[in-house]
Amino acid sequence: MAVSWSNIQTEVEKAVLKYLDAKDEDRDAKSFWKDVMTCYGVEARSVGAFEERVKVYGRSGVAKIDYFAPRKFLIEHKSRGKDLDDAYRQALDYFDALSDDIKPQYIIVSDFARIRVYDLLAKGEEKMTEFALEDFPQRIRSLAFFAEEEVREYKPEEHIDVRAVRVIGKLHDALKVSNYKPEHLPRLLTRLVFCFFADDIGIFEKNAMRRYLEEHTKSDGGDIGNKLSNIFDVLDTPDGTAGSENVRQAGMDDTLKSLPWVNGGMFAGHIDVVFGTKEIRDMLLKCMEFDWAYVSPAIFGSMFQSVMNEKERHDLGAHYTSETNILKVINGLFLEELKAELEVAATNKERLNALWDKIAAITLLDPACGCGNFLVVAYRELRAIENEIIRRIHGREDKRSAAHAASHGRLDLGDVKLETISRLSVERMYGIEIDSFPAEIAKLSLWLIDHKMNMELGKIFGKPFKKLPLTEAPHIVQGNALRLDWESVVPKNKLTHILGNPPFLGHHLQSHEQKEELENTLHNLPSVGVMDYVSAWYVKAAEYIQGTQIRCAFVSTNSISQGEQVGILWGDLLFPLGMKIQFAHRTFRWSNEATGKAAVYCVIIGFGLESKKRPVLYEYADIRGDAREVFAKNINPYLVDAADVIVRNRRVPMCDVPAMQYGSKPTDGGNLILSDEEKGDLLRKEPAAEKYVRRFLGADDFLNSEKRWCIWLVDAKPDELRRLPEIMRHVELVRVFRSISKAAATRDYPHPTLFRQITQPDKDFILVPRHSSENRRYIPFGLFSQDNIVADSCMAVGGATLYHFGVLESEMHMSWMRAVCGRLESRYRYSKDIVYNNFPWPETPTEAQKKAVADAAQEVLDVRKKYPTATLADLYDPNTMPTDLLKAHKTLDKAVDVCYGIKGFKGEPERLEFLFEQYKELTITKVV
Repeated sequence: MAVSWSNIQTEVEKAVLKYLDAKDEDRDAKSFWKDVMTCYGVEARSVGAFEERVKVYGRSGVAKIDYFAPRKFLIEHKSRGKDLDDAYRQALDYFDALSDDIKPQYIIVSDFARIRVYDLLAKGEEKMTEFALEDFPQRIRSLAFFAEEEVREYKPEEHIDVRAVRVIGKLHDALKVSNYKPEHLPRLLTRLVFCFFADDIGIFEKNAMRRYLEEHTKSDGGDIGNKLSNIFDVLDTPDGTAGSENVRQAGMDDTLKSLPWVNGGMFAGHIDVVFGTKEIRDMLLKCMEFDWAYVSPAIFGSMFQSVMNEKERHDLGAHYTSETNILKVINGLFLEELKAELEVAATNKERLNALWDKIAAITLLDPACGCGNFLVVAYRELRAIENEIIRRIHGREDKRSAAHAASHGRLDLGDVKLETISRLSVERMYGIEIDSFPAEIAKLSLWLIDHKMNMELGKIFGKPFKKLPLTEAPHIVQGNALRLDWESVVPKNKLTHILGNPPFLGHHLQSHEQKEELENTLHNLPSVGVMDYVSAWYVKAAEYIQGTQIRCAFVSTNSISQGEQVGILWGDLLFPLGMKIQFAHRTFRWSNEATGKAAVYCVIIGFGLESKKRPVLYEYADIRGDAREVFAKNINPYLVDAADVIVRNRRVPMCDVPAMQYGSKPTDGGNLILSDEEKGDLLRKEPAAEKYVRRFLGADDFLNSEKRWCIWLVDAKPDELRRLPEIMRHVELVRVFRSISKAAATRDYPHPTLFRQITQPDKDFILVPRHSSENRRYIPFGLFSQDNIVADSCMAVGGATLYHFGVLESEMHMSWMRAVCGRLESRYRYSKDIVYNNFPWPETPTEAQKKAVADAAQEVLDVRKKYPTATLADLYDPNTMPTDLLKAHKTLDKAVDVCYGIKGFKGEPERLEFLFEQYKELTITKVV
């Protein structure tokens, strides 16, 4: 069943408002839960019953469960203010009285004000979650099981999986200290982890390996290595299953006999025997005390890799793509579409079989697969859909009554064999990984998730299902994806999708080899030096999928959809290859729990050769929050619903407006720049120097009302300077600083009296900070006289008028800036060549319209002056912006819109569509 979480959230918000003041259980509880289930698209009477009768041991008469859905959930509701612990104890009494085959996984207790959910299969902190009714719209996934969806709280992933990795980390350290061969250590750990999982998830008899090591090894650990070798050998020895010949020795220990033949290459090949110690034995047994059945292969694999790097281990959770973000990729790439088709198919056998054939043909390649977490999550989700298809088809064919099947939760296989019913295989999972250890983990993780999904399939028919020996293996190739021919990994006529999270590295973080790979992949374009490393995967994928219907989607740094990189990646490379954006997530914050780790700002871009009729754009009002799904007419490379245009670097403005220049750069070692205090000291010693001291305007100075000064000696007379020893002392310090510079151009610059680069306007100017917070709706600009010196952290538009200031400070220009500018992390990085010089100004405003803009702009400046103690950072913080300043800006916005012949827009998407169309028309008529 396809679930629209945005619709559920909207409906839950309505329900919360309806029951915000509800108090009485008898009057409101039943209608409350009916309405809540309706929010999830569930009719209460179709999945369970209110006031279900149950006989509780030790009590007379018959008790009534407030609501019970067999095998799913049980609700015990109380009047407002009642003790939820008491309600839970009462619910547990009901739970104990139910027969095992209908016991629910979840217990819900509530008093209207609070909702508490217990997952009876979870352990520790994951067992219970509680939230206030008013927070319900933000916690809708806590009741995802209402909609037959997996509950995903997406809590910080510092939980059971992290604890498992830390246990392995200690074992790794113990083996390393014992001087075990480092080249064999990854393979040994991979085998051990497989066995730890196998001991707890049904591949082995429960705790078989743990029992064997506890009972058959010496306490000093001296023989632990030989016993492990025995286990590994047995797991690689045919046992007579699957048509093999049983070649195991007859006198083998019973526990070893019980171990299955695994095959698949996991235990093939020699690795050195561990010469054990008491510490190693104790660590092994400690690892097996952990219940590996609760560890997710989707997450564990990536964190497992960090075990091998002690510097990374303390930051577990920082080195993998979270499941939340993986699902963002696969949902847009294929999963939401498949779920929608499943909903349409309902119980129609023909449609279900057609969908089954479709998902069975899905073949995936992750060309930077790491530990395989994208492939693992994707395979798990595909198997979950297949299991639902099987449930529906065989439920329809089950010759017993529907009521019997529902009450027992098991279906009849008929003549079909459980071992062959699944049409999906890990053999359709392909990956490329540069390092050998993650490649091994990727194979292991895929085998483990395959086993878990086989167990889920077995539950449908009430039969255990182990797919051993392993006869199918994922295709994980160790190699450099940018140097490999992807056709040698998987022929493209076999592939349906490419996905993943290729490495993103800015130019300055790339190694020499990575720069070379990037240049080669991007065909040595002149501007390749500004490109992020991840762009190479886009080009490789686009070239590989030519002549196919393969769809691709990558998580990437947001820089590839901003600024100068867009023109190179899309204009020069991807558009000529016929690429179309099929869905996209605009910038969102991908954070982690690691102390001191900076957040990464990402986009997700789905692309291919086919145009989608309704491409989906996921927008984030809060980059730390959830996305809003928007159907677009077209998604352009700036991830905006607008025409496919490229905004390239332009040296002069496209329209007839004053030029913008970068500020002046001193390159002086700080010797020409003065604080307020330093200025005062200088002028006390040398009053005649005052005419050479100017206000120095940097971005921080401007935005935070800080004052700095500079020694400005342009056109200064030599004889005057020689009479100013303090000024000359600063000049000498500049000369010395530049003389020892590594840059030849700086060493050779012959003027220590001057800034290294001078671009100061000779007229009054608009000041534009080059970087500004993304939280500001309007970047504050300023108007200054030419006596103020512009620092290189700002830019200036010399000779500009109030009209120019008004247009630049308007929503029209701010929307354009947000769409095309570069970013520093998530902050705006204003560029004159991309933003200003390409901005489509109003073409033919009347004098009256220009005056209206100038008047509104002056009002903005006047309102700012009403708050003399506030900085511009204070005034333009959205949480503290004065209402009269916001009102002045809105008036200015309207005046500027009129200059374009527009009365207003419904929102920024419509405004951007207009601006890109204006830009497109101007580029046809203007010469760059």
